[in-house]
Amino acid sequence: MLTRSLNGSSFAKERESDLPQLVTAAEAKPMAEAFSGGVEIIERFAHEWRELCDEGPSDQPFYRPEWIEAYMRAFAPRKRLLIVTARVNGRLRALLPLVQGRVLFHGLPVRMLRSPTNAHSCRFDLAHGAGGDVPLAVGAIWQLLRERRGWDVIELGEVPEGAASESLLRLAQSNGHLTGQWKMSPGPYITLPGEATTIERALEHTSSKFRKNIRRGIQKLEEEGELRLIRTTEANHSELEFFYQLEGAGWKGREGTAIAGHAETRKFYDEVARSAAQFGYLSLYRLERGDHTLAMHYGLTSGGRYFLIKTAYDENILQVSPGQILVREILGDILAQGGREFDLLMPEAEWKNKWATASRPHSYCYVFARSFVGSALHAYKFRLRPAIRQMNHKRSRAISETESQD
Repeated sequence: MLTRSLNGSSFAKERESDLPQLVTAAEAKPMAEAFSGGVEIIERFAHEWRELCDEGPSDQPFYRPEWIEAYMRAFAPRKRLLIVTARVNGRLRALLPLVQGRVLFHGLPVRMLRSPTNAHSCRFDLAHGAGGDVPLAVGAIWQLLRERRGWDVIELGEVPEGAASESLLRLAQSNGHLTGQWKMSPGPYITLPGEATTIERALEHTSSKFRKNIRRGIQKLEEEGELRLIRTTEANHSELEFFYQLEGAGWKGREGTAIAGHAETRKFYDEVARSAAQFGYLSLYRLERGDHTLAMHYGLTSGGRYFLIKTAYDENILQVSPGQILVREILGDILAQGGREFDLLMPEAEWKNKWATASRPHSYCYVFARSFVGSALHAYKFRLRPAIRQMNHKRSRAISETESQD
């Protein structure tokens, strides 16, 4: 029988919001401003930015100021940051952080405004509040970007379907700008029942064979000792270090993708852990038997959701699927706390799909300047490159068919 040692609840009931009444179009007075500088300018807006996220629609760790600050400090410490804010009647309603500068876009030098994201960012959107004044605020942000000179392309990465950032594309299209979306791997997730239920009921959507294999793995592990699930909500140095070592001891370490293998990546996850602990949404999970750690999660909780950021497990006991057992036990903990979703995040993977009830499409979103350069970049990205890829695919298939006949 598995016991749990859990320090604090990460799924407090969503507090009732005292949001103001919807502002009518006649009453609204949207105003956008742009602020440029180093990472230090984030602190200027941090308090209002967090309040904006707390309203609900942007209540995800990836949209908060501390997440963007961690990215900038780790991966772009010398880059210039452009923060575009939109206020309605003086109140902050939307905010878009962008990295500005010259970059190589598929080998072509361009002036780009891009989201502060990379493979570790998980998800991105402009932060915005709730209410009828938000579309006006988003429109004001686009109008400022449209009138601002000095960019050839705007690139927003890891944008989930239906995000406010997509509305920027529609606004740009309405103003005659070329736009495009490049599909990414979807992000699987598990929707949990709103009412109290058992883990077995919550997993009825999974295959019976899969559930049976998990139970068999638990039984096998418990033959040698009691299992314990531990959640740490503090950015404990030794706990983080243990996670990094466990992750680096497996296939990620061999392939050079483990967190500990790159100083800037380690800095990012250390920064995120400290901030998440400070604001109450860090969840470091550990599954252990005796003094043996079987698997760990670097996770975050916010708005009734658990976000799985990174996994690590002992590959010496793969036959009992320790990583899958940990997912099951965390699901049980989330249910006990009233959580409503387990977000497995991108990229899609076979092991994630075994748990998922659905998945969220994500994409890179592009807006191109109304210029010769902008038109050329759009043509290259969305016409020429796909055509070349398709031609190469046909050639490879033809060669394979010829070789098989020989």
